Amino acid sequence: MNEKNELQKREAVEGVRKRARNDKKGKGAGAERGHRWLLLVVDVVLLAAIVAAVILIAVALNPTTDTVGEVTEVRTVIYQIELVNVDADLFQVSGGDTVIDAESGNVIGVVEYHDGGRVSADYDSDYATEEGGKYFATKIEHPEGRKTYVVTIRVSADYEAGAGYTVGNCRLAVGRTYRLRFGQYVGSGECILLQKITN
Repeated sequence: MNEKNELQKREAVEGVRKRARNDKKGKGAGAERGHRWLLLVVDVVLLAAIVAAVILIAVALNPTTDTVGEVTEVRTVIYQIELVNVDADLFQVSGGDTVIDAESGNVIGVVEYHDGGRVSADYDSDYATEEGGKYFATKIEHPEGRKTYVVTIRVSADYEAGAGYTVGNCRLAVGRTYRLRFGQYVGSGECILLQKITN
C-alpha cells in the first residue's frame, strides 16, 4: 500500500512538473512571438527610412526632366488677329489701344495698327462653280457694312523652347482663336501671324 501511495505521489509530482514545463513553453513561445513582431516592425521602419534616403539623394543629384530645358526668356513679338464679318460701325480700334483676353481678363498686348478692313466674304465649297474643267468655291460676300479686319498687336511674351510664347496664362500660336477686347469692342479672331521682333 505504501508502494501504491509512493507511485501516486510520483505521478502527481511528474504531472506538476509536466504542467510547469508546458507553462514555461507557452510563456516562452508568446514572448518569442512578441519579439518577432517587434523585430519585423523595426525592420520595416529601417527599410522605409533607407528607401526614402535613396530617393532624396537621387532627386538631389539628378534634376527631373521637367526642369531640364526650362529656360524662359522675354521676347518682344507681334501677332496678327483676323476678325471676320465685323460690323464696321462698331469697330472702334486704333493704335495704342490695350488688348485684353476677354476670357481671362489679362492684358495681352497693345494695338500697333489695323489694315482698315476689307469687304468680308466666305467661300462655300458646297456650291462650287465649274469653269473650263476647274472648280471654284462660291464667294459669298457678307452684307454691306461688314468687314474683315487684320489687327497687329505688339507684346512682351515669355518664350520657352519647345513650348513657344505665352503672356500670363495665354499661349500665343498661329491658328488659335482668341476672344479679345479692345476698349469697348469685343470680337473673336484667329491668329494668322506670330513673329519675334529683333531690335
